Amino acid sequence: MKHGILIFLAIILFNCHTQAQNSSPCEEKALFSPLTNHNISFCEVKKFDEMEFRYQDENGNTQTMTKAGELTQTSYAWQGDFEQRPSKVQIFKNYENAVIQSGGEVLYNYATINFKLKKGGDTFYIQVRTDNSGTYEVFTLREAALDQEVFLNAATIAKIINEEGQVNFYGIYFDTDKAEIKPESDPMLKEIAGYLSANPTKNVFFVGHTDLTGDLTHNQNLSELRAKAVMNALVESYGISANRLKAFGVGPLSPVSSNTSEEGKARNRRVVMVLSN
Repeated sequence: MKHGILIFLAIILFNCHTQAQNSSPCEEKALFSPLTNHNISFCEVKKFDEMEFRYQDENGNTQTMTKAGELTQTSYAWQGDFEQRPSKVQIFKNYENAVIQSGGEVLYNYATINFKLKKGGDTFYIQVRTDNSGTYEVFTLREAALDQEVFLNAATIAKIINEEGQVNFYGIYFDTDKAEIKPESDPMLKEIAGYLSANPTKNVFFVGHTDLTGDLTHNQNLSELRAKAVMNALVESYGISANRLKAFGVGPLSPVSSNTSEEGKARNRRVVMVLSN
């Protein structure tokens, strides 16, 4: 009897585990529902990766572009009779209609079909593949910049600023259109404070920079508020004298990259520490 109960509990646990597996991250991130009689057979989400997408230029020539951001790969397996499986055209056309109805566009349609879709402030690049077995894969890349996890240390900051007179910091994070420093900025602030503590005679400017998105005056004000937030954090949390620090903002007026891509915009959004003596 006990043996039977144990088997029954094992079956329940297995079913719960299977349901948990089916409720995958890919379901949460999917932009569209799967085709009828398809279940997820493989799911992988990479926080940051890059992928090539083919597209046709204005002259009808096939080109290739590389996009970077959060990449989701979802494989859907056909659950019905093999003879009733959907064709490649059926799969591609379903996704084409769904993307176009959502305001997106077809970039390329041959061996694979590629799309571009803007939704909720994000830009997505989508690729659908199938081998005519009824199964298919959807690759969805949400264009985004890398969340920097490796930072300059205090010794390297000293070397760069002594040689170049300034250091660009990309490890200081703010929400969009906000000037409050996010907690994940602490490792970078700690290294900046380490440099300033080890060099007590050095005075610096903090200069905020934005990308080109939005109003110029607003961006200049925002960049100055962000620079001041960095200065205040160093004074309040790390004991650096306020007399050694000054904050300014130049908005988008000193880019280090083009503002035509998300990667370029991310490089332009930064705080620069400039040696003032």
